[in-house]
Formats: sequence, C-alpha cells, structure tokens
Amino acid sequence: MSILANKDTRVVIQGGAAGVNAARRMAEFCYLIKRPLNVEAFVYPPDAGKTNEVPYGSGLIAIPIYKTIAEATKNHPTINTSLVYIGADRAMKGGMEALDDAHIKVVSMITEGVPEKDAKLLGAHARKLGKVFNGPSSIGIISAGACRLGVIGGAFDNLVLSKLYR
Repeated sequence: MSILANKDTRVVIQGGAAGVNAARRMAEFCYLIKRPLNVEAFVYPPDAGKTNEVPYGSGLIAIPIYKTIAEATKNHPTINTSLVYIGADRAMKGGMEALDDAHIKVVSMITEGVPEKDAKLLGAHARKLGKVFNGPSSIGIISAGACRLGVIGGAFDNLVLSKLYR
C-alpha cells in the first residue's frame, strides 16, 4: 500500500546538479515499472527558462526549469510533491516555499546539515498546514511498484535484484 508516494505522485525538484541526478534515478524506476516520468519540473533560479534533459528508456525528456515553486505549479497544476536538493543555508527557505504552495502536499528534504531549529520549524509548519514533511537528510521515499522519490533503492540493477519494481 502506497501512503506518501504512489502512482499519482507528481514531482517538482528544487535544486541543481544533485536534483538532476535524482531525476535520472527516478526516471529509471518509472521506466522499469512502465509508468510515465513523474518529475514535471525543476526549480533552480539561475537556470530558469532552460530545460534539463533526463534519460528515459532510449530517449530524453526535456523538463522545464522555473524560478519559483509558484511558477512550476502554475504551469504544472498536477504537481503535488517537492523534493528539496538545495544547500543547507537555503533549505529552510526552499522548504517553506514548497510547504506554502497550495498544490504541494508532501515535501521530502534530502539536504544534509540543516540546523535542528530549522528542521523543527519546517515540521511544525507542515503539521499546521496538514502536510507531510520528510527530512531533512532523507534518502527519499519509495513505494515498490508505484513511485520513487529521490535516489532511494540505489542503482538500476539493485532495483531489479531487490524486485522493487513489482
């Protein structure tokens, strides 16, 4: 049973290179379970207006990059989950931005080194809004055969060996 991540999970990834790596790993899982890629947008202000190409099967999928969560969810209203891959010094702001967006129901913060007081504030804010905050220092969330958020589960061959695709 999928509770936090399921076949209806649609994702925005906040962050640069680490976020793109996560999207690639997520694409492997989506391809393995024969589902469309669940990453719909990136938020990374320095590259806003560009796209990140993510391998999916034998092709590439161009995923747009936005300046803010609000722009991403406006252009992709099915987004309901945010993965935070930004530096510890900006993680609090990014997490709050995601939690404050009406479309976002789950925020998973992968960022390490987030101050404890910031983590507590993010958790309390999520509870106040009736949302889920996972992290910081999370490795992601996986629901076997349904959804992968982040790099959890390891490389493609490990997903196959552990039968996480079923």
